[in-house]
Amino acid sequence: MSNFTPDEQYTMLTLWAMFRSPLMIGCNLPEIDDFMLNLITNKEVLDINQYSKGNKELFDRNGIISWYAQSEDELTHYIAIFNTTDKDIESYTFPLQTINYIGDGHITDLWKNESMEMYLETILRLSERSKAIREVDLADAMKVSKVSVCKAVKRLVEKQLVTYKDHRIALTKEGRTMAANVYERHLVLTSFLVALGVSSAVAEQDACRIEHCISEETFSVIKSKYGAER
Repeated sequence: MSNFTPDEQYTMLTLWAMFRSPLMIGCNLPEIDDFMLNLITNKEVLDINQYSKGNKELFDRNGIISWYAQSEDELTHYIAIFNTTDKDIESYTFPLQTINYIGDGHITDLWKNESMEMYLETILRLSERSKAIREVDLADAMKVSKVSVCKAVKRLVEKQLVTYKDHRIALTKEGRTMAANVYERHLVLTSFLVALGVSSAVAEQDACRIEHCISEETFSVIKSKYGAER
């Protein structure tokens, strides 16, 4: 058991990953709780520590410190923001021009497995149009590199959420259930935002972000009033 709070543990592991520091742990392994185990086995965060490049501090603005890194293929950008002040901050707007980023893309929180959920949802949506889903199809749909797709598919296979045979990707029963739940959140939230007066295009984009972090209680209330049919 750790004496650090969960937020402190997230901060510590994020720092080590962005710094590419040597990772070592000293504890009684059989007594590690699920939170710590998930923390130290998050492969997307570990990839930053093992394979990222160009790691550097971007800025320190009144106690808000940002670090940046890239994937080896330079197609994925990693941004970590640390609040070193004594004030709680609900949200922070990161200026993408700081890293000269232009264009479309997906933003995910690596600690919340948002990336995994996005891959599952995309595979589900593609499977409704074609039974044969290839890595290139997934890369095109998500606008990411084939290297990123290969790594993601490997992780999903390890978690028994997809199968990969003859260069074809398919959801397992568990993977389909998880994907369907994410897709349902997407549909309901899109309907909810449109009902509020948000344009369809913006509602679609915002639903993609909200669907990964909304609480079950909040979603249940929204679903009861704005449930969408697939």
